[in-house]
Amino acid sequence: MNRSFTKKRGYSLIETVVYVALVAFLLASIASGTKLLFTAYQKTKAVRMVENGAIDTMDRIVRETRNSTSVNTSGSSFNVASGILSLVSGATTTKFYVSNNRVYIDQNGSTIGALTPSTIKVPALTFRYIDTGNSEAVKIELTLSASTTPSFSESFYDSVVLRGSY
Repeated sequence: MNRSFTKKRGYSLIETVVYVALVAFLLASIASGTKLLFTAYQKTKAVRMVENGAIDTMDRIVRETRNSTSVNTSGSSFNVASGILSLVSGATTTKFYVSNNRVYIDQNGSTIGALTPSTIKVPALTFRYIDTGNSEAVKIELTLSASTTPSFSESFYDSVVLRGSY
């Protein structure tokens, strides 16, 4: 009776090094992909914050301007980066301005509040007054930037003709 014994072999040193290198490569790829996804999420979040802030701010400015009867040119600052727009509608005076990197609204001299959230900075709010003799209009240029990492900045534009001036 012949018995043959087979010798059980373990992994050789070269096989172990190859397996460790393969696992390290896979872990590095997963870590890199996760970081890339996180960065894309942060960028998308910043873009969404800026766009939502712009929609809210521009809608309020456009609505108030459209419903106004005239522009108080002496109380407004046109063609400057931190412009002021003063509107008159009956007995109500509404003013839009930038303070501490945020857009604020005043009505009849009292501050109603900020139109932009604290997570968004306002580098520029420019108003341009257009008077054709027959009608009055205001061109609004608003630049917002997210104060997050990564940073994101975008400019928004709109033109509004005042009620009853066309």
